[in-house]
Amino acid sequence: MISVFHKKNVYWVFFTFSFLNIGGLLNALTGSTFFIYPIISLITLAVVFKKNNYKLETNSFIKLTGTFFFIYFLFGFIGIDDLSISLFRHSVKLFFSIFLLPIIAYNLRNDINTNALQKWIMVLMLISSVFTIIQYFFYDFFSPICMAIANRPSGFWINPNLCGFFLFICYMLTINLNPKRTFLMRFCQYLTLIAILLTFSRTVYLISFISIGLYTIIKNDKTYWKETVVLLTAVIISFFSLYPTFNENQINRLFSFFKAVQGQEFKTNTRKYVWTSSYNHIINNNIYTGTGHTSMSRVVPYEPRGLGPHNFYLWVWGNSGIVGLISLFSFFIILFYKSIQWFKATKDSSLFFIVFGCWMFAIFEHAFPFDHTVGILISACVLIYNSRKNLKEIHLNEVFSEV
Repeated sequence: MISVFHKKNVYWVFFTFSFLNIGGLLNALTGSTFFIYPIISLITLAVVFKKNNYKLETNSFIKLTGTFFFIYFLFGFIGIDDLSISLFRHSVKLFFSIFLLPIIAYNLRNDINTNALQKWIMVLMLISSVFTIIQYFFYDFFSPICMAIANRPSGFWINPNLCGFFLFICYMLTINLNPKRTFLMRFCQYLTLIAILLTFSRTVYLISFISIGLYTIIKNDKTYWKETVVLLTAVIISFFSLYPTFNENQINRLFSFFKAVQGQEFKTNTRKYVWTSSYNHIINNNIYTGTGHTSMSRVVPYEPRGLGPHNFYLWVWGNSGIVGLISLFSFFIILFYKSIQWFKATKDSSLFFIVFGCWMFAIFEHAFPFDHTVGILISACVLIYNSRKNLKEIHLNEVFSEV
């Protein structure tokens, strides 16, 4: 009899629950289920802790994320005026997202079949893509659980930008799969790219365009190159066949993306205005220590409630000061270095473009590390890339190596 409480079974359930953002969707519907996710996270951690003889192992990546979390969290209290429930939620999300989940994953590295995990990610990616596409056509019905405007679907992730970003990460996590049925994999990728385009997230457009294009060039495989060209051609034709259904906002976002690619400025009330307002707030208050946790949440004057900085670097700088900003830059520099090491050892550039995607998304968004689904995808990276360390061609320390 299969034990439901075996640590790897608990992780599969926890992974699926978190990936599909069940707790977040319930919270959007009822407004009273914030603690569901932390409780389930702690239950999972307790099972893994017990099954591992009451000890938890760490590695260089976990220590890296832990160091960033500690510095950011600690220095964010210097300029804070008062403690609030929003600060508590902010801290819990960050802790679970980039620190606790990778620990759980790393301690299950010998129990989880990573090939099966990649296939399961592809299944969940397919479900999420189909749900996102359905949302686009039936937006009014799903709008109570979508924090979006102008018919931009958000899938399971509440926000359309997050939706596009997570689907991109899933695409890169499964790009090296070699299934028996290649057509099914390509069809899944086709629907995923359609779903990404339907979020109308210009940031994710740019990340996906650069990453998939360069990955294909670097791979230097004629068969793969031809398949990718056919796939992207089919995606573009299908997307623009929906042009008659686009509303004014979607059309404006689409063409503003092309203008940005050509080097033209966005109009006011977009990134330039938001970044300038956020930067001025930091400069005019405290450039060295910041103004404390959550102080950047509504820092940009914009009706009705104000906006955040839409830039994670400005968010960290404003909350935790120069020290927090330096720790964030160091975090990404080390990740880039390790991803390049991985590429030199394996000729696999997928990890580099995952890191690149996170780095670029942080330039245009401030909230993505606080969504627990990011932690789930990071934990998947820990499992998938750690499992390849015994490949004969690897002579360097692999990305998530022991210290």
